Amino acid sequence: HLLSLHIVHYLTWRPLRHGAPFGTSDASRHGLSAIWSTRWHERAGTAVSRLVGCWEAGMSHQMSEATGGDLATAAAEPMPASADAVSEFPRGGRIQTRTCAVTAIYRLSEQGRKASLLDGGDGRAVQEIKVQVPTNRFHLVSVDAEGHAQLRLFPRYYLNEQQEVIRDSEPPIFDTVPSVDDLLKEAARNHQLERAYRVER
Repeated sequence: HLLSLHIVHYLTWRPLRHGAPFGTSDASRHGLSAIWSTRWHERAGTAVSRLVGCWEAGMSHQMSEATGGDLATAAAEPMPASADAVSEFPRGGRIQTRTCAVTAIYRLSEQGRKASLLDGGDGRAVQEIKVQVPTNRFHLVSVDAEGHAQLRLFPRYYLNEQQEVIRDSEPPIFDTVPSVDDLLKEAARNHQLERAYRVER
């Protein structure tokens, strides 16, 4: 733009600075000066338009080379979706958590056995069922040498009247049919008491 201003100044004031040819009258000089001024203004405007167009084309070419392509095309193209984002946030807005089927063994008291029968169960004292445990709760699961996964409900640990941790080899007993959440809570409590029991020993 500075170069354009210099050229306008040169083309506009050059005929006025040099003046008309020697020997012309004052009236002729004024007439020629007006004609030259008009023509040079027209030429200056054309030259400036060409210079600005060339400058803009050069800058666009440099920007295209710097970015490796057409900026307008790149801005119009949609951003590709991230595979991680799709897998992490599936449809519905909920994060899917993997689960694994494990065996849960517990006992039912007489009241619990009646509740089991009324609920359509078999009413047996020892219950063995399959439950789905989230993988982030797998510290509550034990796996034997044969690959059998079992919820760590027993050996059972509990506090006696002296607030001492006692170990019992029997599964926990319930007066009602426990839900999966009830079993997971019992396994978590058992896990905490087991750690305390090992620290005391």
